[in-house]
Amino acid sequence: FAMAAAASSESLEVVDLLQRLEDGVAAMLQQFTRLLRSARIGDGLETQLAQFSSSVLTHGLLQSADGLSRICESLLRNKLLGDRTAIRAEVSSVAGRQRAEADAGEQQLRAVQREMEQALRRLETSYYSSQYR
Repeated sequence: FAMAAAASSESLEVVDLLQRLEDGVAAMLQQFTRLLRSARIGDGLETQLAQFSSSVLTHGLLQSADGLSRICESLLRNKLLGDRTAIRAEVSSVAGRQRAEADAGEQQLRAVQREMEQALRRLETSYYSSQYR
């Protein structure tokens, strides 16, 4: 139950990040549109006002881009590290293969042990039945 709750929590976090990413892209496009609309040719005061407005809008655009890059980094990190189901499946698979290999190795060692015990018995039998004893 705890694993299902954790997976549900992870998926909600990813959905939230994706929604924030979509909202951020929309805000960035809106700010870029405002920036383009602020470009005008006029007298000195209008030019200064347009430059100031462009600077403010550019600053907002850069902040939005920074926020979006952070969200993308979070999504990428969650994708790389947050796929616990796949990681658990891979760990279980590797552990299963290692257990199977360990069992096969133990069986081979037992077979060698039986062969050595049989060879020792034959040697003892041969020794005790030998006339040169």
